[in-house]
Amino acid sequence: MKVLQIVVPILGLVLLVAGCDTDPVLDALLDNMEVAGSTEDRIISDGSVDSEILAEVKDSMDLSRAYAKEHLGIDPPGCNVFIGTDPAWMTDRYFEAFNLLGGGGWPEKMQFFADCESGAIAEGGLSSLFIVECDGLSSEFRKWISAHEWWHTNVQYYLLNAFCCTDSDRMQMVGPLWLFEGSAEVWASFVVNDFANNLEHEKAWRQRRVPTDFNLLDLNTGQGWREASDQYKHVARDLAAWMLVETAGLPSFVDFYRQLGEYFASEAAEVGLESTSQSNQMVPFRNTFFDPPERYQKLNEIFQSAFGRTMEAFAEEFRESLANPIRTEKVTPPLNREEILAWPAEGATDEEKQQHWDLVRAASVNVNLLDISGCAPDPVVIEVGLGESIEIKNSDTTDHTLDHGAASITIPAGGTRDVVVSDFLGIEGGIEGDALAGYACDGRAAGVFYVNPNLFVKPSEK
Repeated sequence: MKVLQIVVPILGLVLLVAGCDTDPVLDALLDNMEVAGSTEDRIISDGSVDSEILAEVKDSMDLSRAYAKEHLGIDPPGCNVFIGTDPAWMTDRYFEAFNLLGGGGWPEKMQFFADCESGAIAEGGLSSLFIVECDGLSSEFRKWISAHEWWHTNVQYYLLNAFCCTDSDRMQMVGPLWLFEGSAEVWASFVVNDFANNLEHEKAWRQRRVPTDFNLLDLNTGQGWREASDQYKHVARDLAAWMLVETAGLPSFVDFYRQLGEYFASEAAEVGLESTSQSNQMVPFRNTFFDPPERYQKLNEIFQSAFGRTMEAFAEEFRESLANPIRTEKVTPPLNREEILAWPAEGATDEEKQQHWDLVRAASVNVNLLDISGCAPDPVVIEVGLGESIEIKNSDTTDHTLDHGAASITIPAGGTRDVVVSDFLGIEGGIEGDALAGYACDGRAAGVFYVNPNLFVKPSEK
């Protein structure tokens, strides 16, 4: 593999483009950059990605690093960022980075890098980060996944000095899986929103989507994660991480992974490993290291040290928060339901129409759950993006039917339905500007859908 170094002065980006000849340069680039003391993240492309997109990724990396220095007090070594559209190339780079055998011969990993259904495929590891550039990927979501994976690579794996390897029946070597992924989502939210704290909003809608008997501890392990319901586990994971930010602060994540990394290092030394990043020796290390009761106790001690309570105590707090969710009114300006549902008459002036428009938009809430129990929607005005799916819930003992023009949908008694609102309203082809659409519940005016085509909608997670 020949690597050409191209300098793009305008973008301030050093781009490494892979060619076709064999060359040892790439192997040198894949060395742990901590050795060289570099704190610059480097972009390595397969040559198929536009320079503007590569610059966006680099900007996101730089932003994450700047925020980490300012808010977390850390400046980890830089990493190699591999980005491309060729799954075989990505798979080969993945195996080279981790010094594993297999390369393009591992069909599961190649399929992982080839699957763009979720909008983007990305993966992080010690000193290396991998992003597949998929068609139709928005700049904002590219920024999101770049920040998410930067957290994995440059914070968690750096502090743990270990790449992700899983024992399916027990904890990963990264601690509780819900915390590993949830903290990355929290970090991405901070970066995308210029470090604005969206805690109140995040808790408001996430609490309302998770069953009150959900056990967070079920998401500790890889096996537990695979067995959990896709409908709830991602939301639960992120809610739990936001709750830790609320009570212990964002730097507590760094404290947790630093302590965990120190513990791993001491245990690895006892079995003759210099670090847990020696991936080819991980299997015997795991087999001697994983003693569930002893390790769980140590994890609990570290968790309590970083977050102020044990994992079991926090899981109980989590269940209590689900039983007593934040009502949307707490994050919504005071509203008058009758005024919102009183649409301007046919001969209304432009000023009257604008006043109603402003009233409705001010009352809108961007959540993913619409509760239409009693035909009294909560929230009254729900903001959605084009193509966004929301959950509509009916806690009553009778069915309720929502109508908009000729379109209707029935929410069964005691049940929920996932609905793509723009499809229900017949505007799946797109709109110019925002749109307000009133709907009736069992024949009576009930609420409003506020469709915002500029709203950032993350693709569904697998």
